[in-house]
Amino acid sequence: MPVIQSQEPPNHSHAMSEKIPQFVIAGQPNEGKTTVIATLTEDDGARRGHMPGTTRELKRYAVSVDGIPRLTLFDTPGFENPGELFEWFDEHASRHDNPAAAFLSDSGHLRDYPFDCEILKPIAEGAAVIHVIDPSRSPLRDDEFEIEIFRLCGVPRVGLLNHRSGSARRLDDWLPLLRRGMNTWREFDACQAVFRDRVDLLDALAIAVPEWQLQVGGVIEALENDWRMRLASRAAAMVEALRRVVSIRVFEPCDEDAADVHDAKQRAAEALRKKIRRIESGFRQETRGVFHHSQDHWRPGDELEFDLFDERVWRIFGFSKRQVVIASVVAGAGTAALIDIALGGATLGLVSLLGGAAGGSLAFFTA
Repeated sequence: MPVIQSQEPPNHSHAMSEKIPQFVIAGQPNEGKTTVIATLTEDDGARRGHMPGTTRELKRYAVSVDGIPRLTLFDTPGFENPGELFEWFDEHASRHDNPAAAFLSDSGHLRDYPFDCEILKPIAEGAAVIHVIDPSRSPLRDDEFEIEIFRLCGVPRVGLLNHRSGSARRLDDWLPLLRRGMNTWREFDACQAVFRDRVDLLDALAIAVPEWQLQVGGVIEALENDWRMRLASRAAAMVEALRRVVSIRVFEPCDEDAADVHDAKQRAAEALRKKIRRIESGFRQETRGVFHHSQDHWRPGDELEFDLFDERVWRIFGFSKRQVVIASVVAGAGTAALIDIALGGATLGLVSLLGGAAGGSLAFFTA
């Protein structure tokens, strides 16, 4: 068993400063590397799998803003022979300015370690490393080898503790390795990450690679501007969708027979629901495009069928009891005001007053 010892790795900072920032997403198989890339690139079409070894070759992805690539991420297969590679790097790294390139220059290595060489190719060209780790498990000997291989390559390294199982119960076991082998590390949940989580990770990358701080800072600024524009466009689209919804009118002819009136009401209600759902479906499709979702992750449930003052609805919108009562008073008074108008004002606002009181009381006792 080889012994891991520290030695000073070479420095590749000059080569790194001259190109678009590039990061290798590395780590053990089935640690969530591809999911991390899908989150950072907003590409939910990136291939994912639950079986180890889903990624078998080097894949390039871009973090783009307005169609312009700003960062390059490489999805890699996991190391297959980390112990053997560590032996070589431990013996030869100090002799080369670029140990990864030196390893790749040996045709025998390309033949015997094809998947391992895939990981080293972008590193040899100056890419930094994002090492994805599952903190719910204990580190293995192979993990130590991998961390040391990247350290001996002499490129910046960021440890990414990916909470893919929702647990970090082994984090303390990882800390000695992270302190020894990483420039910095961050906790992350690729499946639950929001926009701010992505920006925080980019901040960590800028800290780890000082030569790229200006470029990564520009990426963050561009992403934040783009995000604000997306939110503004969706707010405007939402208002327009609501305007269309409240403008819908449905008419169904019927006789004075009670049964016919009931059937007409049912037909009108169904026609109204279809129109609203078409508007809502179009809004969802547009929104998916704006936020780069190739798959529809929204699953509208029974909430769409609830009455406006149903407790489940106002809880979804985060309303307090007081807010619901105020809204109910306004809605009740507004409805009753239509009756006042129909009666030519003969009730002198009494119906509006009673309507508001009734609406508010209903919401209060419901709450």
